[in-house]
Amino acid sequence: MQNYTYHWEVKDLLTQFLNAFDGAVVKRYDIHGNVGNNIAVRYVYAPKQRVLFDLVDPAQNFTLPVIAFYISSVSRDQSRVFNKLYGQFNVNPNIAAFTPSTADQNLQPVPVNIEVSVSILTRFQTDMDQILSNFVPYSDPYFIISWTRREMANIEIRSEVLWNGTLTMGYPVEQQPTQPTHVTCDTSFTIKGWLFKADADPVGRIFKIDTNFYPVSGTPTFENLDYLTDPNLTESFVVSAAPVIPYVDRWLTPVGSLSGAVNLYGSNLSYTNYVYLSGNNNMFGPVSSTQTVNLYALSHGLSASYPALTGLVPALSYYEYNDNKMQVIYPAPSAAGYFDVIVFNDAGYTLLSVSSYNPNLSVQPPYTQGIQVVLPPTPAPTGTPTPTPTLTRTPSPTPTITPTPTVNLSVSFNPGRQNYIEINGVQYTSSTSISGLNVNQSYPISVSLKAGQTFNNWGYSGPVTFASSITNSTTFTITGGGPATISALSGP
Repeated sequence: MQNYTYHWEVKDLLTQFLNAFDGAVVKRYDIHGNVGNNIAVRYVYAPKQRVLFDLVDPAQNFTLPVIAFYISSVSRDQSRVFNKLYGQFNVNPNIAAFTPSTADQNLQPVPVNIEVSVSILTRFQTDMDQILSNFVPYSDPYFIISWTRREMANIEIRSEVLWNGTLTMGYPVEQQPTQPTHVTCDTSFTIKGWLFKADADPVGRIFKIDTNFYPVSGTPTFENLDYLTDPNLTESFVVSAAPVIPYVDRWLTPVGSLSGAVNLYGSNLSYTNYVYLSGNNNMFGPVSSTQTVNLYALSHGLSASYPALTGLVPALSYYEYNDNKMQVIYPAPSAAGYFDVIVFNDAGYTLLSVSSYNPNLSVQPPYTQGIQVVLPPTPAPTGTPTPTPTLTRTPSPTPTITPTPTVNLSVSFNPGRQNYIEINGVQYTSSTSISGLNVNQSYPISVSLKAGQTFNNWGYSGPVTFASSITNSTTFTITGGGPATISALSGP
């Protein structure tokens, strides 16, 4: 009873039941038998007593004629219990042959009888006669409604709606001055429906396959089965759905205030759920700001192979190009050291430092310890020149050198739509200000967009012009002094 099993069955059955009655029209005739008005019958889900109360209520919420219906009881139908253990299989129509592994198993539902009480209220006897003639001829003694369960769209379910065959008429015997005159009729129907259990998954997902290969000259017999367990003659091969990242395109990154990007290459990357980072020397913040991740604690088959990891921080974002390539955006590291990249999916996780190690190589890749964070280079010290004799010479006019004016450029970045903006070979992954751009000099610019985004044009203000503002990869020129602003505009 811990599985959520609401499938809307009762609501769907009541909707179908009401649709069977919907459309009743009462016609008013004159003394010559000609039709005067057509009056649509109202349907309300409420007991008859509520309708009668509202008839005398000053608000006058209901007008006659009206049909009131409600569920009076629900009971289990013992006569329709069958095949309790196995239920039925919902066969995939795209597969010709039936096998339990290609069909969804629906456990035996509980047969229930839903008793629906129906009360008809009219102002005139002629109205009552017309409403009764609308459903009695078609309920002799039952009719069938056809419906489907949302999780079983390919299976038609037919439920019998049985009429009790009795119409109990009622007339106002003791009339009050404020009570409208009305005629009532009470009857009931039994909807033979079903309440479904939670669907069973007969075949779970396979995350790992262990295969052993043995060299044999023929079919093994019971007498020589022992040699199949000899590790010297056995080759084992494992197929796993966990992610694998043996290659990256970047293994050095500087300490600084800007985030960076690294491309991962491997397999099973299109099923990624999360990407985390783990660095030393508090490069991504103090230990108190890190997380402990234990995604497989409830899985007996995965928790032993993939225990909890501590000291993790989430990546800023990641983008899956395909099953073999992914780009990860990491925050700016604040200290030198190493950080690892951990990729998670439903089958497990992998670390870059572990997945990239290849025991068959004598020289391992440079990122088997993770991605290295290095300090920026220190400028070389300036030496003291040796004094030289002072020469007296005739002074000559000093030429006037006019310095090239420079401008500060503000770059507006949208992380929800863009991966990075590249200016003059440098990638920017956040809004920033670039100083020292020379006036009247062209600089190349382009933008990398996220999936689903289409480049529209370059937006700009201040002393700046574009070779083509509607082209992604183009050049721009600073034309004068003063601040300038550039942004990339895109949309779905």
